[in-house]
Amino acid sequence: MQQKSLTTTITECMFDIDVDAIPADLSEQAKRLLIDLLGVGIAGSVQEEVAPIFQTFKNWGGNQPSSRSPIKNSSNTIAASAVAPINSAPIAATLIKVSIAK
Repeated sequence: MQQKSLTTTITECMFDIDVDAIPADLSEQAKRLLIDLLGVGIAGSVQEEVAPIFQTFKNWGGNQPSSRSPIKNSSNTIAASAVAPINSAPIAATLIKVSIAK
C-alpha cells in the first residue's frame, strides 16, 4: 500500500475539522492573522526586492504552458514547482523591511 502524501494528509485533516467546535476568540484571531498575511503579501508584491527573486525562478521547469502556473498579482506564469517560493517572496520582503526599520 502506498503511503499518503503530506498534502493528502493535511487536506484530510482540514476536512475533518468541526468548524463549530473552534472557540470564537480563536476563530477571530485566525481571521485577523489571515487578513494581515494577505495585506503583507499585497504590500510586498511591489517591493523592489521581489524582482531578483522572480528572475531566479522565472525559467524553472521549462516553458510549456501546461507546466506553468500564474503568479498572484501578476500576469506572469512560472513553473508549478516555483509557485510557493515566488508567492511567499512578497511576504518575506515586507517582513524583512519591517524588521530592519525597527
